Amino acid sequence: LYVMYNFRTYSGMPEMNGRREWEAFRQFSWMWQVFQNYLGGQVVKDQTLKEYEKQNGRLGETEGAGKQFLTCFHPHGIYPTTCIWLPNSLMWKEQFPQFRPNGHTASIIHLVPIMRDLAQWAGV
Repeated sequence: LYVMYNFRTYSGMPEMNGRREWEAFRQFSWMWQVFQNYLGGQVVKDQTLKEYEKQNGRLGETEGAGKQFLTCFHPHGIYPTTCIWLPNSLMWKEQFPQFRPNGHTASIIHLVPIMRDLAQWAGV
């Protein structure tokens, strides 16, 4: 059964096209709050973003099509699942209500069972 499940979830390159994203999973706000409380994560805006928002409004609300922003998650090498839970947390949604990052991860995230499922369901 385990082999059949893994075979099905590996087919179709979900790590490249996001086909396993599960919106209902992303809406489990209580679960993301547990991560936030336990890990003590925080959203930090740098000076460039603060200046951008001062001129253009909050990120995600007013920027034009084609604008790209780089979001960084730390510690990304020690605890590589920050990019899974932080963009789904209430803290993130308060700071960036309409902005959803497109996560780029190391391929190992998509090979480890369970971590792989959580990442792909969360849209990473």
